[in-house]
Amino acid sequence: MDSMKNVDALVDLLREIDGRGYKAYKAVHGTWAFPGFVLHVDHVQGDPFATPSRVRALLPPDTTGLAPEACSTASRRLGVASLLARRFHQAALATVKARGTGKSGIIEIESPGQEVVAHTAVIVAEDGSLEARFTVGLPATGRRVLGEEAADLLSNDVPAVVSYRGIGGSGRSPAPRSHERRRRRLTAAHERPWLGRLRSPWVLAATTQRDRR
Repeated sequence: MDSMKNVDALVDLLREIDGRGYKAYKAVHGTWAFPGFVLHVDHVQGDPFATPSRVRALLPPDTTGLAPEACSTASRRLGVASLLARRFHQAALATVKARGTGKSGIIEIESPGQEVVAHTAVIVAEDGSLEARFTVGLPATGRRVLGEEAADLLSNDVPAVVSYRGIGGSGRSPAPRSHERRRRRLTAAHERPWLGRLRSPWVLAATTQRDRR
């Protein structure tokens, strides 16, 4: 089995297929290691107007920083997952921008309403790890790959949303272009995970209240 490739290899691939037909994006299918999480590209859309590509971000416990109390019961994990799905949705809205034809550049996750309901957009495990399932629109002009836009989307926008940077008050910083600037941003995202505030007392109080219903 081939070893997992990293985000730098993903960026190189996207630049290599720049300008090719949209089917060249099929090469993105697979598993990619990012600082602090692993990105699985499960399905690549057929064209920029089709249903966006399906991906999953897997974050280990040392990245999420979830308090054990927040994961101690099924109802608490459900409450945390619903909260994180809403945060992810808000972060995506604050981060993404149009990047070409059709659905190019979008990042979307199923966002629950006011009620906490069982869903599969975010899954929190007992050990504090989690899986976020969402879709991304791979950029194109017409049906030609926009490799640089795709590299920016997957190496900057997706980590910004996964790291909760889109809501934390910092705003959306200019996208780094160089290898070292990209690495610094990804490292910063790892050190400032999108879930960190789940240690706060109000979250534990909310999940405890749900336990008592």
